[in-house]
Amino acid sequence: MTKKIGFPVVAAIVLALIAGLAASSTALAQSGGPLGRLLKARPVLGQVTAIGKSEFTVEKKDGTELTFKVDERTRYRSKEKTELAFTDLKTGQWVAVVVERGQGERGTARLVVTLPEDFDPTQFEGARGKVIDVNPAASQFTIENREGQKTVVTTNSETVFRGEVTSLADLEVGMLAGVVNKEAAGDGMQARLVRAGNPTSRYTGEITRVNSSAGTFTLKTRRTGEEMTFTVDENTRFRGREVKSLADLKAGMMVLVGAKDLGSGSYQAQVVAALPRK
Repeated sequence: MTKKIGFPVVAAIVLALIAGLAASSTALAQSGGPLGRLLKARPVLGQVTAIGKSEFTVEKKDGTELTFKVDERTRYRSKEKTELAFTDLKTGQWVAVVVERGQGERGTARLVVTLPEDFDPTQFEGARGKVIDVNPAASQFTIENREGQKTVVTTNSETVFRGEVTSLADLEVGMLAGVVNKEAAGDGMQARLVRAGNPTSRYTGEITRVNSSAGTFTLKTRRTGEEMTFTVDENTRFRGREVKSLADLKAGMMVLVGAKDLGSGSYQAQVVAALPRK
């Protein structure tokens, strides 16, 4: 059984659109602080109910109204990636509003995406869960949610893939996936959008070795004392005043690592954050 689309699946659509816009827009990439914060922000979906001189108000599906300020750094885009302006906003229009992460739902808008006139979130269904089977011959895969409910998802040439996958061929058992489709009868689902990737786990501990030439570092975990080696690449993000790259990591440093288990004892570091010593 599928269900009406909820925020996580709407977010998958909006974030996929934002990511596509960001990849093709220098202006967006340079606005509003680091692009990573924008891509990870929580989008607000709603209908415009009022437009002021330098602010506008949207009403969410639950009836909550939120007012967003705008400034010279706010960017406006259509679903077709056309650049718009504040004056293009209209009351009654569905929009997705993104502020930088950490500002909550009432910060200054950094990106406003106007959705098609016929957009209606009640038309969509969505499902999320772990991939438990992939059947390329049938152009299908199966996901299982936390309640153990299984959904068979069918893909075709119009299905859009996002995240760590670009096609059904990239999908693997164990990945987490979110699926969006137009409402359809039956227990199956015809996917319009699939966003999938390997789950990320957190590890805290002390660095024991750094191998810059191999692009790795080894961590002795605080919880079990196990030594784990992590690989870093150009997508790894570093956090901390003195930690900007692998070269800044030193033996004895305490860090928090967000990583993906790639199997066979291999871990890909997504985030490395320096921690103060107690």
